Amino acid sequence: MHQTVRPRLWSGYFVLLCLDAFFIATSMQMLNNTLAIYSASLGTGTTFGGLLAVAFSISAIISRLLSGYLADRRGRYLVMIAGSVVFCLATVAFCITPALPALLLFRFLQGFGFAAVSTASAAAATDVLPKSRLGEGIGYFGLGNALAGAVGPSLGLMLIATGSYNRLFLSVSLVIFTAAILSAACRYERNPRYGADRSSAPSAEHSAGILSLFEMSALPAAAVQFFAQFAYSAIITFLSLYATERSISNAGLFFTIAAVTMIAFRLFTGKLFDQYGPFSVLVPGMLVGAVGFTLLAFAPGGMLFFLCGGLYGISAACVLPALNSLAVRKSPPSRTGAASATYYLLLDLAMGAGSFFWGVTADLFGFAPVFAGGGVCLILALCLSIILFRNETPTISTAPENAEEGS
Repeated sequence: MHQTVRPRLWSGYFVLLCLDAFFIATSMQMLNNTLAIYSASLGTGTTFGGLLAVAFSISAIISRLLSGYLADRRGRYLVMIAGSVVFCLATVAFCITPALPALLLFRFLQGFGFAAVSTASAAAATDVLPKSRLGEGIGYFGLGNALAGAVGPSLGLMLIATGSYNRLFLSVSLVIFTAAILSAACRYERNPRYGADRSSAPSAEHSAGILSLFEMSALPAAAVQFFAQFAYSAIITFLSLYATERSISNAGLFFTIAAVTMIAFRLFTGKLFDQYGPFSVLVPGMLVGAVGFTLLAFAPGGMLFFLCGGLYGISAACVLPALNSLAVRKSPPSRTGAASATYYLLLDLAMGAGSFFWGVTADLFGFAPVFAGGGVCLILALCLSIILFRNETPTISTAPENAEEGS
């Protein structure tokens, strides 16, 4: 009886890329949760902290487009190394001067470097993953972000508790430098096994014009992800303030529970995606998220509030890796860099636009409509998924892709 050989998932290169993603995400989490405090320590108030976030978002959007294009034309390795170096140097520069214009410049450069290395590493991960296990592999790859969300904020806050912001910036730089070393070791593009199916230059139909910076086949998944991330931005940005308003102590436990559930569910949702198709994870993930947002809007506090953290973690674990897999699955091998850039570009836009929109909503109507609106956004994302992905099939293959077994 013939037995299908499962293509190997955990290659050495994939392990390196997962570790690289973890260190890069951890460095960002350490900064995102401490720069507002650093800004306030300079006597600038909250406005300048918002400007730092805007500078980062604008540069990240620009970098996504350029780095995706360059990753396809010049290779992932070059973009990962260049992005890591820019990110590291810009972080060290925070130790030089507290001058406000300089800090805006440094934050702009941080966004540029972070977006470059994260875009290129995501594209590299799709290169080394077997196509029949793409959803599973991307789910594992995304664990770096989930783990970083659990350890990064606490580590950053612990460092500034010592009273030394320079110690924070140097520590973050060390984390980024570690990621750069991992990137330097990931020379898989020299291996014909991985480079044979990916041209170093885009095809003729994508060779010119500003549209060459986008991958059109990734837009459906990116559009659905925009609505989902628009909803999630309400929790990411305003959950702590909401907890303070409701006099809920230890709000950080919400994110800890979310991180734990996110990690647990990512261990198997990718396999469901590959075996049964995108609806097997998108539908329950968006419905669970919508329920969580609705409960959060009217949660009186206590255990129900923290239960919503678990529902949020389950939703994100199901939805985001599945949409990421859909974004790159149909792109040509020579365009996976542009596909990743297109996907993450709309994620950045959703975070920025969502944070602004929900902030205005909270000022005008309070927080309950913010989280209720997040639930509505997830239902809209579900409806759009049904329209766009109704004909999608599982990615699992009945034949081996490589003559190699492994886990």
